[in-house]
Amino acid sequence: GDGSIERGTGWLPPNTPTEEEKAKAAAMVGSEEPVEAAPAEAAAGQGSFALPEIEPAFDQWLSAQLGASPADSKDTDEFKYITFSEIPPFTDKHKSLMRKTLTPELFEQLKDVKSSKGYTLSNGMQAGVLRPHLGVGFTAGDEECFTLFKDLIYPIVNGWHKFDPATQLHKSDLDWTQLQFSEEQAG
Repeated sequence: GDGSIERGTGWLPPNTPTEEEKAKAAAMVGSEEPVEAAPAEAAAGQGSFALPEIEPAFDQWLSAQLGASPADSKDTDEFKYITFSEIPPFTDKHKSLMRKTLTPELFEQLKDVKSSKGYTLSNGMQAGVLRPHLGVGFTAGDEECFTLFKDLIYPIVNGWHKFDPATQLHKSDLDWTQLQFSEEQAG
């Protein structure tokens, strides 16, 4: 790795203080800057998990979704899975193929689907909902997800890789004796 650590709102360079650390430091040196209170999510038993700030109206919606979400067996102090009760009111900042592909009808069709390992549509969407800049915006938690959520995943794969899993076959040849090298590569 590059030495980066994950903080609640994404990847930050090493030694980048959190807002809480900045506030504590400001208070310690007698700064006149106001010291912000800990995020409501942390105070409400959310551990160190914090929602990103995207746009005020969206942030309010997202906070309500998190607050209404049941506990998930995959939750940790650093990460909470959100169960979305409705298709997100995406902002213009949301650029992912998931956002472009997910319709209200598709959300309704898949919202209650769960893999045998407990991965849901909401789990897969969360990356793209919380991180508007992502290009793909959906994660598959296990192999079964590729079948269960294919109506969403296949168009995303096609858009990202220009490969249509519904009509094309991906052939793998793992026989090392079939490898061919140029003289430069072989040297």
